[in-house]
Amino acid sequence: MENNADPDDLQAWCYACEYFFQKKKKMSRPFKKFSAAKVVCRQCYEQARATHSI
Repeated sequence: MENNADPDDLQAWCYACEYFFQKKKKMSRPFKKFSAAKVVCRQCYEQARATHSI
């Protein structure tokens, strides 16, 4: 799930992360631990997006 309207700002997370985030409405320490976010290159992002998009 892309969480940014800017097409050049490539950020996304899954629906479980979205649910967790919506409970607190902020990037809390527990959210960061839960999401275990990683930085990936554009090519890896596009591949993951194609694989996991609904």
